[in-house]
Amino acid sequence: MDTAILVRSGQALVKHLDNTNMKPRAAMWVHNTDNDIWRLWIVVHPKVDEREFFRVVAETITKNRDEL
Repeated sequence: MDTAILVRSGQALVKHLDNTNMKPRAAMWVHNTDNDIWRLWIVVHPKVDEREFFRVVAETITKNRDEL
């Protein structure tokens, strides 16, 4: 996996989420070396509804697919 692409896409997603009502408090890439899988962990306020967060993330990705 090209980590440069992961980093750029992750930064772009977090930047776009900053412009929503689901502003991330923190974000980081986590690498599982056992199966070589990367995951972007995004932390939001604990009172944020999980389903609403995933809806906003999906909507953000859809709107910015070319950049992400």
